[in-house]
Order: sequence, then C-alpha cells, then structure tokens
Amino acid sequence: MAEAKRALSDVMRCDNLIVLAGLGTSLCVQPAAVGGPKPPTMGDLWHQISGLQDATAAATNPNGPNFQQLLSLVGHPPDKTDIEALMSRCRLAESFLTGALKDEVTKFVGRAEAHIIAATNFVVPNHPLPVHAEFLRRAARRPQRKSRMKVFYHQLRPLL
Repeated sequence: MAEAKRALSDVMRCDNLIVLAGLGTSLCVQPAAVGGPKPPTMGDLWHQISGLQDATAAATNPNGPNFQQLLSLVGHPPDKTDIEALMSRCRLAESFLTGALKDEVTKFVGRAEAHIIAATNFVVPNHPLPVHAEFLRRAARRPQRKSRMKVFYHQLRPLL
C-alpha cells in the first residue's frame, strides 16, 4: 500500500498529467444501501449483453442474428470477451454494412448502450466516493508551477 501511495505521489508531480478512467474505476465503489446495485465488471456486462441479444433475437426477430452470429457479422473473435472492443467493432461495421445487416447491428448497439448506461448508473446523490474524492483532492493540490487540473466528463447516451 505504501508503494502505491508513493507511486501516486510521483505521478501527481509530473508536468503534464492526463488520466483516462474507464469502467474499472468504479469497482471500489460500495453500494449506497445494503443489497443495492454494485458496479459491474467488464465480464458482467459481456454476459448481460450477450444474454440480452439472444433473448431479443428469440423474442422479436427469430431470423435476426443471435449473439454468436452478431460477433461473426462484425468480425469480433468469439473468444475475446471485451465489451469495449465489441462496441468499437459494431460502430465500425455500421459504416460499411448495408440494409438489414446494418439495421441489426444498429439495433444491437442501441440496446447494448442503453443496457450499459442502466447497469453503470448505480451512484446516487451523496453516494460516498472516498477513493475518487481523495484522487481529486490530490490532483487539485498540484503545485502552481504545474499545469492546472482540467476535468472532462463523458457519458454515453442512447441513440434515438
């Protein structure tokens, strides 16, 4: 733990500090209430979205692609369970597919993004975020001779 704190202190003293935070950033967040929703892992999202696609294909369009067929359609390796890479492949595939195949991928992307937004929306007002607060405190206390901290926030929005 002391080594991690020392490394964090060294990073904070860099001239230019850029932090890109992804899904794993929230894994230290505890549920707001006992039994409340926990932050999902990448594996959790992969399994949820694969099940969602199979259920949707079976219920609404039996001729539409199931999850494995969708992976093949967008050229995503079936053994690589990386939801971010899959979504990138889908966005790329939307640019060159046409007709019904493009429509299926576009619908999948919309459903998957909506599910990801819902699954990662577990922080409530006044939710305790001690690790995140400490990081922001340390980043904000950078020496004045260093570049100022700028915080950018990006949130996925479902396609309409």
